Amino acid sequence: MNRLKVLLRSLSTASTQSSRLFYSSSNLLCLKNSQKFNTPNHFLKRWDIITSLMIFAGLIEEQKDSPLILCIKKGLLDLRDFNPFIEDFVLRFEGILATKESQYQKADMLYHTALKMANDLSYKDAETYIFDLMADNYFEWNDFEKAKPLYLEVLNRIPKENNFSLEKIPSEAVVEISIKLAYCYSHLGQSDFAEKGFQFSIDSQLIRVDSFWNDKECRILIKNLNDEQSNSLALLGMAYDYYSKYLEQLSSQLLERSLIYRKKAHQISSIINGIEHSQTIVLENNIADIYSRMEKFDLAKECLHGAIEKAKAIKSKELPILYLNLASIHCQENRKDLATQFCRKTISLIEEENNVSGLNVGGKFSTKERDLLRKKSELCLKGLKFY
Repeated sequence: MNRLKVLLRSLSTASTQSSRLFYSSSNLLCLKNSQKFNTPNHFLKRWDIITSLMIFAGLIEEQKDSPLILCIKKGLLDLRDFNPFIEDFVLRFEGILATKESQYQKADMLYHTALKMANDLSYKDAETYIFDLMADNYFEWNDFEKAKPLYLEVLNRIPKENNFSLEKIPSEAVVEISIKLAYCYSHLGQSDFAEKGFQFSIDSQLIRVDSFWNDKECRILIKNLNDEQSNSLALLGMAYDYYSKYLEQLSSQLLERSLIYRKKAHQISSIINGIEHSQTIVLENNIADIYSRMEKFDLAKECLHGAIEKAKAIKSKELPILYLNLASIHCQENRKDLATQFCRKTISLIEEENNVSGLNVGGKFSTKERDLLRKKSELCLKGLKFY
């Protein structure tokens, strides 16, 4: 759950322990916490709408006496048990978005439906949260033109008194949205706004983590970080990762600078998540990509071999992609034999994963992703350029 949701609640009760997640659905750093939603009394009368929405989303079956629907109805009789309405609805579907790219359009429809309901109920906080989710959905969809105005709307809706922390630095909700907004600007040809947004976000987080983080040496200054410190450091990592991507896309002459920030993001992920976490592996792969673009192939291969060993240890989804990337480097070095070897490994893993998903056990890749990996691997085996 993002910081905006936490900020909008303003609950006096203590939050549950947060769980930090750098997730790699689009190779972005983000964080999610788990807290309860402060739901108004007039939601008690809307169980029929809620149930219809959940059925429409495919989250529950249309069965009047199903245990889940009975549980929902029971919860509606007691406000204390019905805090998670929008939280439960959108977060469940948000989980679908994280794994199924083809669900973005359906999600957009659902968010508009949820937004209309929140508007009918005059629940402004819920409207703001749904605007944020809609913006994130467009962001994941790479529709930055639609994401940008929604992020701006969310920033305008955040209560002014919550824009800054007690230390008079921007709140982390503002920082997180600013990072995404800056990335939108970078894809819309507005580099000046993008640069200012990234610098604003990075500078804000550097002030926030100054007491426990040495940014020059990329190391923590205390033995153990608490949840708040870990979340703040992770948000800095998110800013570094997006900024690195922006620099990499802006100009090949900025690759050295991009590499600096990508390495910072990787180090932060290693500290927060561990070296054998999928996001840490993704960042290691991305460092290899920059080295490859700089034609520093030995360093690129070193990164990829390290990432492959970690990916094998945790059976990461990224493994066939890592093999294919390693094959591309060997192709650039005219080592067709090694390129073929790793392309065959990619195909083998894809077929193995396809057999699993074919048994309805649940695959790691969408059909589109599998087809793309297979196509690139087959080009490699034919000696054709695929990278």
